[in-house]
Amino acid sequence: MIEDAAHALPAAARSPDGRWRSVGTTAEQTCFSFYANKTITTGEGGMLVTDDDGLASRARLMSLHGLSRDAWDRFRTAGSWDYKILAAGFKYNLTDIAAALGREQLKKAVTLAQARARIAARYSELLRDVVEVDVPKVRNDRQPSWHLYVIRLRLEALNIDRDRFIEELNAAGIGTSVHWRPLHMHPLYRERYGYRPEDFPVSTSEWERCISLPIFPSMTSAEIDRVAETVRAIATDHVRRMAV
Repeated sequence: MIEDAAHALPAAARSPDGRWRSVGTTAEQTCFSFYANKTITTGEGGMLVTDDDGLASRARLMSLHGLSRDAWDRFRTAGSWDYKILAAGFKYNLTDIAAALGREQLKKAVTLAQARARIAARYSELLRDVVEVDVPKVRNDRQPSWHLYVIRLRLEALNIDRDRFIEELNAAGIGTSVHWRPLHMHPLYRERYGYRPEDFPVSTSEWERCISLPIFPSMTSAEIDRVAETVRAIATDHVRRMAV
């Protein structure tokens, strides 16, 4: 099994026996992304982890053209220049500079995640009573990474749609985004496979009401409060009035 944990480091879940299991420890292989907006970063790139020595060796081989030895092994003092192509590999290797950055970031992964968790908790505290907005719910047997903080608008309670809500946040100087557009709504899949929004009504409906609020470890209390207050104000200004 290959686990896609692109956004999840260092999330954890409690197993039935009560033990906490960190992401990356349950599957045969786990893949992480370290792009600039992830929970830790190398600028670009990622990491594969496994406890299978054979898989690890194969991954290293395939990551650099299928070469038997990388440049470091060939050109250091004790090395030899000789190399051979053993497989039809790729160019997926992380640069030394990016890897050095990643090693330092890994040391801070838990601290950065704790900062994100505090921000998420503050958002939820401030927005929990805004009836036009649903905040994320966290199970007591889960520790999310809080790569994103996604609110869901109750569109039936508002007289504007999600895109207009985002426009008003932007006008107030608050940058937001939407994560992620369902695959069946991308042109490639729509045109190649004939998918329609109504083919997947739940994901289509959820997509139409999601907004990702700003969240990053150095976010200040004043910044969090301002975002939440602006969300509340926009929701209040656009409450759908019931006809009488």
